Amino acid sequence: MTKLKKILLFIFLLTIVGLLSAILLRDYFLERKINSVCESFHNKTGGMLIISEKKFESLQSIRFGEILILSPANDSIIKVDSATVGSSLWKLIQFKSPINRIEIKNVDVALYKDSIKSNYDFLFRKKITQLEETEKPRIEKNYAAELSSIWDNMMDLSSLKIFVNDIKVKFNNT
Repeated sequence: MTKLKKILLFIFLLTIVGLLSAILLRDYFLERKINSVCESFHNKTGGMLIISEKKFESLQSIRFGEILILSPANDSIIKVDSATVGSSLWKLIQFKSPINRIEIKNVDVALYKDSIKSNYDFLFRKKITQLEETEKPRIEKNYAAELSSIWDNMMDLSSLKIFVNDIKVKFNNT
């Protein structure tokens, strides 16, 4: 075999091994990423994000079981029975947002507010940070580039389909 054929064969085998490893380890990586997102949510808000079941239905679809968002006082704010997220491999190859379909079933939202506080305040709390008093140079904006970026983001989202079945919102204002 020539040297070029050996190199191409090696690259092909390496690609196959990489794809098989990714397919076999995808549940592990999904579990780690979901745990990271739940921990980040807790660190930023003090609330809890709980996702009971997470699994790949196919190469392009991930199904989540019951999803709960709890306040720091353990009040259930949002409960979703199931959610499915579909992705586009073509968009992933193009380094664009691969999500092209979101399907959510049986959503319960329970909000309450009294004269002092509400059970959803923790979602909108801002951390107070000290601003530096250093003089920073003024940067001119390139509005054409910014507009182009906004247009590209909108076109990426234009193919996103969102389906929500059976949503219930309860709001108590006392």
